[in-house]
Amino acid sequence: GVFWFENRAMIVALLNADAARAVAGIEETIDGVLAREGVREYYLSESRTAHRLEDIPRIYQECEYALGIQQKLRRHGVMRFRDLGVYRVIFNSENKEELRSFCADTIGPLVAYDREHEADLVRTLSAVIESGGNLKAASSKLFVHYNTVRYRFRLAGQLLEKDIHDPDDYQAISLAVKIHEALG
Repeated sequence: GVFWFENRAMIVALLNADAARAVAGIEETIDGVLAREGVREYYLSESRTAHRLEDIPRIYQECEYALGIQQKLRRHGVMRFRDLGVYRVIFNSENKEELRSFCADTIGPLVAYDREHEADLVRTLSAVIESGGNLKAASSKLFVHYNTVRYRFRLAGQLLEKDIHDPDDYQAISLAVKIHEALG
């Protein structure tokens, strides 16, 4: 039920459905084992399911693709291809200049403010978005005081001159933040 091989600094495992179910949910165990060995940063990617032998090249490419995105975003732990969401579109877009232009038009004032004042507004906004708008969770994620996140979030809204609570504005801002993270 398990086939694996080493490739460069990677270990690739192909699991059948039974083995995959047995492995599901062991991310915390992997985290613990690696932490005890002094490894704090690791990447683990997962493809969609293969139904035929002919699917193996596709699932391997999906794992490599998810791994590449994960490394560019510096997100350690597990990255599932099916959970890449909008990053699949961003990284596949041929018109990177249009993506950068959209980003500049949407969150350009925050990027400029961060550059000038080292304020971390974009990073804070990203943490708030990732936390579903929960400022307390974002403060934990950023390891800063809740009031700091609240202040930065309010300042970001003022600088953008947009209503962050408006669904269309929120969606555009969220996408621009992801593009900024992905393309740098």
